[in-house]
Amino acid sequence: MSVGEDAVTILELGSMALKARYPYSSVVTFGGCQDDFMLVVSREAEGKGTSQRLLFALSQAKVKFIL
Repeated sequence: MSVGEDAVTILELGSMALKARYPYSSVVTFGGCQDDFMLVVSREAEGKGTSQRLLFALSQAKVKFIL
């Protein structure tokens, strides 16, 4: 995951290839979820009125570093 000037970008771990890009206007919320980091994004831009939860497995120390 990469945090940029205008969006959050999800990158493939090994190759750093772009997997997904979410502009900040589509980010509903983010934070720690047990031992993981959770990012909730709106899917309205895709023509869907739903949200999507993305979970990233991290240690609690790394989640605290992000927040």
